[in-house]
Amino acid sequence: MVLSKSYQLKKVLVTGHNGFKGSWLCLWLEMLGAKVMGVSLPAADGHGHAKSLKLSHDYKELDVRDEEGLHKVFNSFQPEIVFHLAAQPLVGKSFLEPHHTFDVNFRGTLNILECVRATSSVSSIVCVTSDKVYAEPSTAGTLSESAPLGGHSPYAASKAASEIILASYQRCYFNTPEQPMLGIARAGNILGGGDWGEQRLVPDIIRAAFEGKALSVRHLHYQRSWLHVLDVVHGYLALGAELIQRNPKASGAFNLGPGPQGLKSVADVLASAKKYLPQLAVLTEATESYPEEAAISLDVSKAKEVLSWRHLISFEESMALTIEWYRQYYENQRVVSREMLENFVKRISQSS
Repeated sequence: MVLSKSYQLKKVLVTGHNGFKGSWLCLWLEMLGAKVMGVSLPAADGHGHAKSLKLSHDYKELDVRDEEGLHKVFNSFQPEIVFHLAAQPLVGKSFLEPHHTFDVNFRGTLNILECVRATSSVSSIVCVTSDKVYAEPSTAGTLSESAPLGGHSPYAASKAASEIILASYQRCYFNTPEQPMLGIARAGNILGGGDWGEQRLVPDIIRAAFEGKALSVRHLHYQRSWLHVLDVVHGYLALGAELIQRNPKASGAFNLGPGPQGLKSVADVLASAKKYLPQLAVLTEATESYPEEAAISLDVSKAKEVLSWRHLISFEESMALTIEWYRQYYENQRVVSREMLENFVKRISQSS
């Protein structure tokens, strides 16, 4: 599907536009000719991908827990499609601040759904959750979208709880001919430039290499499905495009990942990073940790079949692109996101 045909001149509201994935999504939407409205907390001081991109879209600094404020934004902008990415996204922080995590991820999602339900202009909504919503990922093998929901950490449980809300609204309010269609995207661990999150493996590696900070890691043998942010955002847009076309098969949840063969351990990520960052200091394994799943492997056949989506960037290339993004940022004060996106869009055209 040619994405520009789906999004050109469309009014698109993105929650979490100041975040890592949200900023890449807004950049791509602007390139597609969409009219974008962002809703997010103020950008943090210091590094910020969204700020460095100097995007032209309108935005409102707003907490998604502010239901009244959200209704005002929806009423004034009258979006046609909504991408809901705003969240408390950090597993470690969820153990320290469980109430805040549940409040943002659960109540924030509920508020967005109520705004969508009250806004007749909205035809589609894409809600972003996580591959961590599954009940027993370490023992269940490769997980399809029908696997039971659960989640051990407060972060995982909050995302699974938000999916229960989504399923309820889907059954009770959406997906009739007169109502919006709803799709859910579940992605694994994400690589790419512009991620400044604390207690995330790759940003921690970058800070250690370029700022001389100590690097401490957890669970060297734990495995995750690593995917480049451009592949992930392509999945979000592909899902949104199918919802805009009112494809009934696009209603529901979709795993986005490299498939079982793409599982990589923390040790694998470190080994790859050291190829490109010889200055990376000797690391120490964290003595304090919190319980996490040892492995999460996703079945992505549904996304391939329904969305005609597959990942195009290998793990090794993802690492190379990620580190090159940060090298340009630190050494040349350049933000190369647009160039990387333009090259990726060409690759999509060549692969179709």
